[in-house]
Amino acid sequence: MAKKPLRIRLIHGTWARAFFLKKPRWFEERSPFRTRLELALSEAGIEADIKVFPWSGAQAVTARFSAAQALAAELRQEQEDDPFVTQIIIGHSHGGTIGMLAAHLMGEGSRELLLATLATPFMQIHPGRLGSTFTRHLELWIANVFPFVILVAGLYATNRSPQEIGWRDAPLIIGLLFVATIISSVGFRAVLVVQI
Repeated sequence: MAKKPLRIRLIHGTWARAFFLKKPRWFEERSPFRTRLELALSEAGIEADIKVFPWSGAQAVTARFSAAQALAAELRQEQEDDPFVTQIIIGHSHGGTIGMLAAHLMGEGSRELLLATLATPFMQIHPGRLGSTFTRHLELWIANVFPFVILVAGLYATNRSPQEIGWRDAPLIIGLLFVATIISSVGFRAVLVVQI
């Protein structure tokens, strides 16, 4: 009897593709994690096809949902092409979120899918009643524009020019960004129903 093919997908989390991170990153070839995984499989006599599932890494619900849809389609196609395939997903942080969403999108009719998550935030986010287009625009505004507005307003209130702002203002800047994050979170709760 032929061995079942084993396909492993590694999914990075938010911002994991950032240029400033030390390379190789955990999911890339020759990284300590991937090297140990390949060695353990080899020692156990298991042949596996290991590949990275690429996605933007953006800190946005819509980015993760789009990635999950693409992953689910890829996994379904793989199952159709090879009925005996064993699929494993290893996801770190929101990479695990993408894996869980993909498994959910595939539904109960799909075959066995093994999922390992590492430091994944467990929560469900459902679109609110305001509609997906409005939600997308509001999400972009809250995530990108609003913190900047709070920061500029706070610095303007100090009555100092940008040239006068230095390291001693770090607590103020961090505090303003913290306030912006809190208000952004409240704004999101107005648009999304979050179940933890």
